[in-house]
Amino acid sequence: MMSNLFKVIKKYFYPPKSRYRKWITRSFIFLFIFVFYIIFLPITFAKQAATNISTIESAVARPGQLIEQGESFYRAGNFQEAVTVLQQAVREYESQKDYIYQAVALSNLALVYQQNGSFKDAENAIDTSLNLLGWDAKKQKLKVKSQTSKMLEVLAQTLDIQAGLQLELGRTEISLATSQQVEKFWQQLGNNIGVTRSKINQAQALRVSGFYRRALDTLLAANQHLQNQPDSLMKVAALRSLGNALQLSGDLEKSQETLEASINIAQKLQLSQDISTGEFSLGNTLGSSVPVMLNY
Repeated sequence: MMSNLFKVIKKYFYPPKSRYRKWITRSFIFLFIFVFYIIFLPITFAKQAATNISTIESAVARPGQLIEQGESFYRAGNFQEAVTVLQQAVREYESQKDYIYQAVALSNLALVYQQNGSFKDAENAIDTSLNLLGWDAKKQKLKVKSQTSKMLEVLAQTLDIQAGLQLELGRTEISLATSQQVEKFWQQLGNNIGVTRSKINQAQALRVSGFYRRALDTLLAANQHLQNQPDSLMKVAALRSLGNALQLSGDLEKSQETLEASINIAQKLQLSQDISTGEFSLGNTLGSSVPVMLNY
C-alpha cells in the first residue's frame, strides 16, 4: 500500500487514560506510500519510535510494543512473526475498545499480508479497519458525523494502503479513484505531504494503466514539491518512482540521475531495502541504455 512511495510523517497518537502516556510519546503511524512491490513505492508501516518500552509491563502499553515488534519483524522480512504480533495487538486494542488504534494495527497487518501474498487476508483486514473508522465503502464517505483530525488522518493513510492493494490486484481504475479521494482528505487536513503522497499513488495507477505521460507529469509536480522537503523515506520513494517513469518514457539519462539521487538518500538514511530496490531500478535503466549486440 506501502507505503504511503515511498516519507516520513511523524504524528503522535496516545492511548487514552494511560498513566504511561509519556512513555509512548513518539508512536507514529505508517507513511503509506509503498512501492508497487519490489520496483515502485516502498511499504510503509505504522510504527513507534525506539524507546526502552521493553521494561514497560502495562497492559495499555503492550499493544504499542506489539506494533513496534511487528514493524521490526516486517523490516527483517519475517512476515509470519509480524502477523502473529500484529494480530495480538488487534485483539488487545479491541479489548480496550480503542477502535482507532485497532484500525491502525489492522492496516499494518494488511501491509504484511500483502507483502506475503495473502491478498484475501489483506482485503479483509483493510475492510475491517475502514469499517471501524466509519467509512462507507459503497457511498465512499464517512458514516459518522463526529470527525476528528486524528480519525481523518488514520482514515486517509488506511485508504492509501487500500489503494496500493487495489493496484496490486490489478484494479487500477478503482485504485486511482481511491487515491484521488485520499488527496481530498489530506487537503482537508491541510497536510501537503499527504497530498504529495496521494499524487504519487495516482501516478502509479496511471503508469500501470499505460498513461505514462500523465503519470510522469503528476510525478514531476510531486517531485517539485519534495525538493524543499527534508530527506525522508517518502522522498526516496518519490524519486525512485519518478526515475522509473523517466526510464519508461525513454529519458534514460534523467532516469539514471534521479534514481542515483534516490539511492544516495536511502544510503544516508540507512534504508537497506530501499537501497536494494533503487539499485534494481537503476540496473533496469542502465540495461536499457546498453546497445543490444547483433546476433548473426
